[in-house]
Amino acid sequence: MSDYQPIACASHDLLEIAILRRLRLRARWRSDEGESCSGILIPLDLNVRDGAEWLTATDSDGAALQLRLDRLELAKPFE
Repeated sequence: MSDYQPIACASHDLLEIAILRRLRLRARWRSDEGESCSGILIPLDLNVRDGAEWLTATDSDGAALQLRLDRLELAKPFE
């Protein structure tokens, strides 16, 4: 059983809009190892895996990321 906690619909909507409009997002998140991270993300896709929702994104250096949505804290998007 997963310990995933669903995110608020408004946050999910923000991610979908950012993906469609290719908006960059300022975000903080916890890595799988529990490390606190922050930076600018370019969201690419949302998917469900292992009973949790995930964001596929790239960071400002172009590195690919898979972030579990309940470990993600978003700020307002900017262009």
